[in-house]
Amino acid sequence: MMNDSAPIRRTSLKHRLKVGLRAAFARAAYATGICGIVARRSKTARLTILALHNVEDPPATDFLPSDMKTPRPLFDELVAVLTRIFPTYTAADGARALRDGTLRGPAIAITLDDGYRDNLRAGLPILRKHGAKGTVYVEAAAVSDRKLSWTHCYFWVTRHKSFEFFLERYRALSSDREAIQKLEAEAKAGGDLRYHLKRILKYHADVPDRDRVCEAILREAGGNPNQIAGEIYLSPEEVKELDAAGVEIGGHTVTHPILARW
Repeated sequence: MMNDSAPIRRTSLKHRLKVGLRAAFARAAYATGICGIVARRSKTARLTILALHNVEDPPATDFLPSDMKTPRPLFDELVAVLTRIFPTYTAADGARALRDGTLRGPAIAITLDDGYRDNLRAGLPILRKHGAKGTVYVEAAAVSDRKLSWTHCYFWVTRHKSFEFFLERYRALSSDREAIQKLEAEAKAGGDLRYHLKRILKYHADVPDRDRVCEAILREAGGNPNQIAGEIYLSPEEVKELDAAGVEIGGHTVTHPILARW
């Protein structure tokens, strides 16, 4: 049996200090203009792609983890700094310029994954404000069919209910005994169950079983997957609005599968 009380490993103080120091150094480099001087002197053609998700943190997306969110003021500051130093491209135009040899130095492509509604409400005005290009990669089923992915079911339940509730219900409802056995082995080893459950569901679980069970748990917890998807994702009309505004629309698959598993 799994030990639901297995300890959750926290980020070490040393790691937090390293991250803080790196962030402080990066801010100082940009604030003093050192980064800009170095970039402008470089003749190496290089396209750096920023892969972001949310541009703000409205109540509708309060269940998503913080590493998926770029608060609006931070996104504004980020785009402002980058556009002062680098030319910006859409992902496709940047790749084309890199391939054709017309990219003469370092450049930036700002991309936003999944197709969240705040990309239009918050992201587009900031891109326009700074004259920046941008690309939004849309998850087709979420936009057209209001289908909520299993990861969002997991995030919603663990945020609004608890991890223990999700874990107990997954054990009870899943018929994927192999995945459950993998998790039991991790629990016996004293691992971080939150991390290992998500990893197992992502890379090892039977996909139809996982998707069915995650949606069932969400409904048991009081969530409506179609309603949640409708609140957080762009509508087809809003995707067209972004496209008309000059934002590149890219495909992010239909249901966000792990392509390495195919």
